[in-house]
Amino acid sequence: MEVYVDDMLVKAPKRADHIKNLAEAFSLLCQYRMKLNPNKCTFGVSSGRFLGYLVTQRGIEAHPRQIKAILEMKSPSTVKEIQSLTGRAATLNRFLSRSTDKCRPFFETLKKGQRDKSDEECEVAFHNLKTYLTSPPLLSKPTPGEDLFVYLAVFNSAQKAAINAQALANFVAEFTPSAEEEKLVNKKKESLKANGMSVEPSQPRDMWQLRINGASNQKEAGAGVVITTPDGTVLEQAITLGFLASNNEAEYEALLSSLRLAKELAIKKLAIYSDSQLITNQASGEYMAKHPRMILYLDKVQELLKAFPTFTIQQVRRAENAHVDPLASLGSALDTQFRRSILIEHLDRPSIKEIEPIDTIKIDEDPSWQDPIIDYLVNENLPADKSEARKVQQKAA
Repeated sequence: MEVYVDDMLVKAPKRADHIKNLAEAFSLLCQYRMKLNPNKCTFGVSSGRFLGYLVTQRGIEAHPRQIKAILEMKSPSTVKEIQSLTGRAATLNRFLSRSTDKCRPFFETLKKGQRDKSDEECEVAFHNLKTYLTSPPLLSKPTPGEDLFVYLAVFNSAQKAAINAQALANFVAEFTPSAEEEKLVNKKKESLKANGMSVEPSQPRDMWQLRINGASNQKEAGAGVVITTPDGTVLEQAITLGFLASNNEAEYEALLSSLRLAKELAIKKLAIYSDSQLITNQASGEYMAKHPRMILYLDKVQELLKAFPTFTIQQVRRAENAHVDPLASLGSALDTQFRRSILIEHLDRPSIKEIEPIDTIKIDEDPSWQDPIIDYLVNENLPADKSEARKVQQKAA
């Protein structure tokens, strides 16, 4: 059984197994007292449209309506028409082999912002796409035991810059293990697997891991820091902010507090992880800070990072950073199976200098159409005019 939001699909590769699967599905429905709408149920379907595709015994095919939409298009002559073409092609990208290369001329035209009349490459690509869609491929489920062939095609438009051959050879030679080293590594992996342990690459032995997170609401803000030493010891710190701060500011306060702590511990190699895309990209130099407060925070971070000869800053998924969430929220959701002590620090003021507030102008709010309705619902007041009073009662209902 597969479930898509509010649609359920019971299927079987063989017709004989379908009745058995349906019986099991209905047993589960009865067990949990779920009801189905008979008008929306279909049984014994061997082919049909599902989630925008045609599903048959052969496999999954593109819907003819989607293909027809491109085949009936005239040659695009404007940027808007090219955008429409690329949008329709994107819905069929699963059925287009090397779709990026087939649509590359269209993307290059969109980058230029205009279609040149002499752009023959775009015209050729359009006709080749039409020819290809006259017989699109079929997506089918592999049969157990069947040989699968995987190929990789790299085009000139997808290549990186040229690499010095000697530099590449030196890199490969440096990081290729010897035969004896490879035997020892494989032996260790087999031993770990036999004991039920996962085999994953680890950080360098002297690398410290630093995970940060910040949280804020209308009343308070907090931050959390988790430092993992090279030997696996976990140091945790919860930070309460005694001033109003945005979520990004709380993230920066967490980063600054953790960097100050790492500096006191004389850490030389540091791997920093955060689920904030803004903080990680600004700190690594990928993004430019534009907001005045973010600029001040970024300057503080860059100043502290000078104390670490080796460091990395990486964005991780929120689930991978869940250990820091309870600390940032100052909650009690930490795992209590291990005895631990958590350091709590309180900051009375931001780590950066306050910006002088800009003079604001008070703007009087105009009366709202909702005012008489709210007055009626709360205080049961109605306008003196009977027709207006009737309108307010109707709208309030």
